[in-house]
Amino acid sequence: MVRRFALLSEQQVKVLRWVADGCPDGAWKDFSYKRTAYALADRGLVTVDRRRHTWRAAITEGGRFYLDQGIYRDVEAVSSRRAAQAGSQSAETSASVSRPAPFVTAESLLAELRGTDGVLTVPDPPLRVRAAYRSAISRAITDGLVPHGRGLRHTGRDGGDLVIRLVSLEDEPARAEPLPAVPMPVTVQGCHEAVMALRDSPDLLDVSSDARQRALQIAEAIAAECSRRGYGFGLRDDGEPSFQITVGENRFCFTLSEELDRREVADAEKLAAARYAWQRVPASLRQVPSGRLVLRLGSGYGSVSWADRKRWTLDQKLPAAFKEVADRASAQVEERIRKEAERTQRREAWEEAVPRARQAYIDQFNQDRLRKQAARSSEAEAIRAYCVRLDSAAEKYGGTERAEQIRKWASWARQEADRIDPVEKPETLPYVVPPEVRLSDFEKFMPKGLSTWRPPD
Repeated sequence: MVRRFALLSEQQVKVLRWVADGCPDGAWKDFSYKRTAYALADRGLVTVDRRRHTWRAAITEGGRFYLDQGIYRDVEAVSSRRAAQAGSQSAETSASVSRPAPFVTAESLLAELRGTDGVLTVPDPPLRVRAAYRSAISRAITDGLVPHGRGLRHTGRDGGDLVIRLVSLEDEPARAEPLPAVPMPVTVQGCHEAVMALRDSPDLLDVSSDARQRALQIAEAIAAECSRRGYGFGLRDDGEPSFQITVGENRFCFTLSEELDRREVADAEKLAAARYAWQRVPASLRQVPSGRLVLRLGSGYGSVSWADRKRWTLDQKLPAAFKEVADRASAQVEERIRKEAERTQRREAWEEAVPRARQAYIDQFNQDRLRKQAARSSEAEAIRAYCVRLDSAAEKYGGTERAEQIRKWASWARQEADRIDPVEKPETLPYVVPPEVRLSDFEKFMPKGLSTWRPPD
């Protein structure tokens, strides 16, 4: 929704001057000026006549006053028309609108700023006062009245306190250098083969016949810029509209199309059947081509687009589109390098982990042997100590049969102790490496996330 009494944009002023000059032909490449004219008519600056299959616009006295003074001549009249639709306004607002506009010039504004140490605050000014100050700011800048090395900045453009500052440009952060423009071809003769395919295949370029030539020129400008940068340009591999740009291993899919507007459109058959020029023909809301071209990179979440707007054209946004491609290509290269480095690190970690896990299994194997040997050796020593007690028991019975039986049992026990004692078998005492170590044997000794069966991807 247009803000009430907001100063006109550069495009709106351009259309207003065009209407004041009598609407000469050849000034516009598309029909966006009509939308601007309707907005100007809503503010009472022009009148628009669409009767009898024609389109005419004429400037009003209020429009000429705005071109001369930079503010609206009759704010109250415009306000009353808007207020009839939006409801009654408060007494305070009505009173502030009806007051005469203050006389603020660029010179007087700069004088005020010098007298207030470069900061001027106007507490919540009425609409006409705010517009007058903004007009003075604009004139001071365009007429070169701002002192060298200084700049005018303001806040409160449409509401609240209006704060105007005369600042030092040296204290402000440096602005980014403008991107180099992408040259636009005059024609598409001898164009890129992919652009020829777009020209000959309507399904690959979703634009109206009125916008097709300009769309092809933009596509040819993109193709030529790709050639200068060493990028590839061609139709999309997936067969979808419209083309793709290739930077190294990276492919970026673009769609060039035309935005649609929802407008009232008269029925063509009933319009043709009308017998009189004044006869009313029923109209219905339909989606119709707007003349605005839009270039979209990608689709869905993460896509980005550039389009014709009031303050710029798609042609002017092509450098930003190429910057986005270059940034994304650089980011993807860095991402591939990062992933490759991670993959290399995982492979190196796996190659180091496999022998460590195998050695851990062998150590565990010998640790188990050691524990078993220590247990059996302790058991043998216990048996031998028991045999000493058996000898003492046999002596108590002298030369009896019972004594003989005890001595035989002690003798056999000593033989059993020697049999189970690993110290008596030196061939079992060295550190042992199993003759066969399978991958499954030391799988459990691998770090989490790594397997003995295969290296990481």
